[in-house]
Amino acid sequence: MDSNQLVIIGETHTGEWHRHISLLAQENMEQIGTIADAKFPPGTFAENITICGIELHKTSILDRFESEDVILEVTQIVKKCHAKCKFGRMMGNCIMPLEGIFCRVIKGSDIIPGDMFI
Repeated sequence: MDSNQLVIIGETHTGEWHRHISLLAQENMEQIGTIADAKFPPGTFAENITICGIELHKTSILDRFESEDVILEVTQIVKKCHAKCKFGRMMGNCIMPLEGIFCRVIKGSDIIPGDMFI
């Protein structure tokens, strides 16, 4: 199996295109949680990976996130929201279309909570 097909099991973005994995910053989730007076655990906004310490929306196309066994390449920064999700309706905007990014898998392996990327 090609590494571009090795993504998250059951993920709807699996396949031959540029949006295999979605990422969202924990800081953005906490910020919107403060505004909404709610806590949003990882995965709430359908992101596959929650990351800390990086302003994801300021990355560039073809930037890479690398760990010892995984390489993800940025392919899309933010996205158009086609329909207001429950968060968009509740708060006026959902953060995934404003702050989230998408990557394709260059080299795939397991990712576990706490893994460090450079």
